[in-house]
Amino acid sequence: AGGIFASILASAAGTAVAGGLLGALVGLGLPEEHAKYYESEFKIGRTLVTVKAAEKYREAEDILHRLGGYNIHTAPATTARV
Repeated sequence: AGGIFASILASAAGTAVAGGLLGALVGLGLPEEHAKYYESEFKIGRTLVTVKAAEKYREAEDILHRLGGYNIHTAPATTARV
């Protein structure tokens, strides 16, 4: 996760205002609609966490959800929507 997260941060840090995070997320393979959602969450001060879990994806997702994390599909109604 560190490598992907570091690349997102590096890309976003240099050009966050110009849409660098959106481009980085799309570059990682997220559909543009999802990338826009996560970019809007980031812009309002939320933290993005990425995990490269391969066969342990469900376990990683469960841990993040237990600790209050969410994604575009499980977000509370009060989060930003595109």
